[in-house]
Amino acid sequence: NFSFDVLGSEIDSEARLGQIETPHGTIDTPAFIFCATKAAIKGLSSEQMKQCNTQIILSNTYHLHVQPGGEEIKKMGGL
Repeated sequence: NFSFDVLGSEIDSEARLGQIETPHGTIDTPAFIFCATKAAIKGLSSEQMKQCNTQIILSNTYHLHVQPGGEEIKKMGGL
């Protein structure tokens, strides 16, 4: 189950502060989100990513389905 709760808003700009609840945890918004191509972040080391304190990394499931495929991802322990 997923949900989004607005915790605060700015009337003049319509900006919102909120939280997304997912089965894997809570994501505070607005958020800086890494986008992974084929589950890989390009241009940053693992240490640099940790320093950014991001709460989520998006991976394109279509790309992962095409290559390497769901079974391979499962064998490797998931994302």
